[in-house]
Amino acid sequence: TTESDQEKQKELEQAADDIVNEQFTFFITSLNSKHSKHKRIKVVGSIESYSDSFSVATTSDNAYGRIDPIYTYTGTTRTISFSVLMDTILNKDNKPDPKKNRKSGMETARKIASTLYPSYSDPMGSGLDTSTLKAPPLVKIDWTNYINGVVGYITSFSYDINTDRGTTLVLTEAGELQNQPAGVVINITFQPIHTKEGGFDKNGEEKTSNWPLNPK
Repeated sequence: TTESDQEKQKELEQAADDIVNEQFTFFITSLNSKHSKHKRIKVVGSIESYSDSFSVATTSDNAYGRIDPIYTYTGTTRTISFSVLMDTILNKDNKPDPKKNRKSGMETARKIASTLYPSYSDPMGSGLDTSTLKAPPLVKIDWTNYINGVVGYITSFSYDINTDRGTTLVLTEAGELQNQPAGVVINITFQPIHTKEGGFDKNGEEKTSNWPLNPK
């Protein structure tokens, strides 16, 4: 068993434990960042809301003598919106519980916000402080039974502090103790770019099984 397989197994075990405790684990992976600290962001929390909507786009042309216009199908778009409450779990010493692997909600929100920006190339010449756009801010979300390894854009992101939970001391990644909100709600709107096709083949069978939740 490779180290990567062992890590995935631990993640699955953690996810199962989270479900029992009404917590869900999902991952947001930046397709631009090569640094592991920023590339894959782990989010643990409880679902406040979840919406998966589909919109059929058409163009219409009015024809003489017809009551209704002639419609031409142009595409189907999907938009996923959800809110998750990240709650800092404390141990008996009033510190984030390492057994639960919970991190600062503010730090997680900061990392997600950083994925909304593109990557740039190196400056084009010595002494220049300008860079050119290299790649757009694409991300992949892995959330079992919800968004299973789908690539796309986070078109809207915001976070709200849950004042009902007060504040707590949090040990940051820089090793500093900070007084931070114990509860942070993140709100995400995600526009998927599907790598597999929906719809039906010539025999009327689904082109991709389990579409669109867990396409195979």
